[in-house]
Amino acid sequence: MPSPIADLRNLLLAETAAVQNFIKLLQTESDALTEQGLFDQLPDLTAEKNLLAQELGELAVHRNAALQTLGFGADHAGTQAAAEAHPEITPLWETLLAHSAEARDLNLQNGTLIDTHLQHVRLSLDALGVVTGANQQLYNAQGRASGLPSGKSLATG
Repeated sequence: MPSPIADLRNLLLAETAAVQNFIKLLQTESDALTEQGLFDQLPDLTAEKNLLAQELGELAVHRNAALQTLGFGADHAGTQAAAEAHPEITPLWETLLAHSAEARDLNLQNGTLIDTHLQHVRLSLDALGVVTGANQQLYNAQGRASGLPSGKSLATG
């Protein structure tokens, strides 16, 4: 049976691999947001991203349990303390932190791109509503039709 520090080492390796996969997925998402013709990939990428985020969460839970087994806190500070007490895992922890920061930055960048696209769509819809008259209310406060063209019906000739 592996030692608790070996378990933590293996969990850090697994978590780093999952974060690297998350980074690749975020890069693909960025391409889909910026390159013409790839926008349709977003729903599938979002589903993959959600699954990978769930996996990362589960790995973090296991890492925290391993930390507690070793007598450290089940958090960032606990992992830092474990890395200081067990220098053999320090490079693994530092690599995980570096990749996690990269993933965070890419995710924020993609979020900004999504917000920009959403704002553009809203502005386009508002502009279309003005042109077509769709922004006008169909009924006034008294419940009567309003905003509709008035005048003679074409049927009355």
